[in-house]
Amino acid sequence: MQLKNQNSETALQQVLSLELDRIEVIVFDLDGTLYEDTDHFDYYADCLADELDDNSKQNFYQDLQASRRGEHVLQLGRVYDREKDLILEITTAGEVKKAWNWQGEALKRSFIEQYYTEPVNCNMHNMIYLGDGWWPPAACAYHYGLESTERCYQETKDWLAENDDLLTPLPGLRPILAELANVLELVLATNSDARDTDRLLDLLNLQGVFSERYTSCNKPANSRPLFQEIINKYEIRPSRLLSIGDNYLNDVAPARELGCQTILIDPREVFADRENTGPVVGSILELLPVFLSLT
Repeated sequence: MQLKNQNSETALQQVLSLELDRIEVIVFDLDGTLYEDTDHFDYYADCLADELDDNSKQNFYQDLQASRRGEHVLQLGRVYDREKDLILEITTAGEVKKAWNWQGEALKRSFIEQYYTEPVNCNMHNMIYLGDGWWPPAACAYHYGLESTERCYQETKDWLAENDDLLTPLPGLRPILAELANVLELVLATNSDARDTDRLLDLLNLQGVFSERYTSCNKPANSRPLFQEIINKYEIRPSRLLSIGDNYLNDVAPARELGCQTILIDPREVFADRENTGPVVGSILELLPVFLSLT
């Protein structure tokens, strides 16, 4: 099975260089990790746009499409400062390296040093990490005056649940995870709430695979305490935990800070220039042979 990254052989070697024989617990993200469909991001964007006036709606779509093409400073891997309406590039420690206004003008270093004296703490409300496809539409909507995205988020999750043909179970994933669950503890950790998680697992045919499920996790703000809680619960050393997810700041950076092993799923190579990513693959399907080797 070929890896999708530019240097597939190197990526596979990185995965195999992990201390796989030491792993006792694997923590999986849900959205973008255990399923790869993206139609719901368009539905979400349409719902948000309908909350705006006609002029703002047109600008919303223009900016969102430019963002998706990589032609706007609002890009995955960056942070949207909702209060200042700025886009930031930060280090893993939260230091602001660069900042732009919405029009793409880079702000001077003196501005950054004046207004970002403390490390940025990302959350889902005012300092938003653009870690996956949910967040660029939300940031665009906030920029154009929308106060809350919660209704559209819930409506989109309901739409997913009501249309069972929108999510495609990844071929071969369930039987291999079910077999893996016989020898390792498989844990799910997601920002989705318990109801949405149940519905998604049903649609993906992944119910009963995980020994523990953590929902409404509030990642990345709570990522590090969450990983520490799992380490404590299973009474393992950090190096015996493997975190797999598609969001660098949610699933990888905090786990690596604790000494855990990680695999980042990055099909668009958004996080290629990040420091200390660990092994990077394009899809969880590329890891199925690795999972089999652990059973």
